[in-house]
Amino acid sequence: MINPERTWSSRWIRSGGTGTGDDSCTVDDRGQAALELVAVLPMVLTVLAVCLQLLIAGYTVVATDDAARAAARACSASASPTAAARSALPSQLMSNLDGVATAGEQVTVRVRMPVILPAFPGYVFARSATYARCSETPGSAIGGAL
Repeated sequence: MINPERTWSSRWIRSGGTGTGDDSCTVDDRGQAALELVAVLPMVLTVLAVCLQLLIAGYTVVATDDAARAAARACSASASPTAAARSALPSQLMSNLDGVATAGEQVTVRVRMPVILPAFPGYVFARSATYARCSETPGSAIGGAL
């Protein structure tokens, strides 16, 4: 005699199946969602890591550009461009300042991009800004009298 507790069709009927002839070949799907999650989770985490790394790269480029402009303003005022670039960088990137170089009327600031995983290459972003020496006397108004 066949034990109805051990057949696939009886499991399907007990779990809410219809019990028609087509349902007798259906197997139990318990654990299928957990198995799919385990299979998809590494891909999802990799995509999230790549997106986060792209956001960090964009943030580094914008911060480096701001630091280059601050260094150019400092050069224009005969101040230290390195100190100005360091003060313009956010605290998260201050330790990644790779150098400040001046050539003629151009200041170049180099900042290393932080990486979240060792598999990502560590790029160095170099941003330049030009400056002009101020030829006006201190205290004079720009564009005429006020």
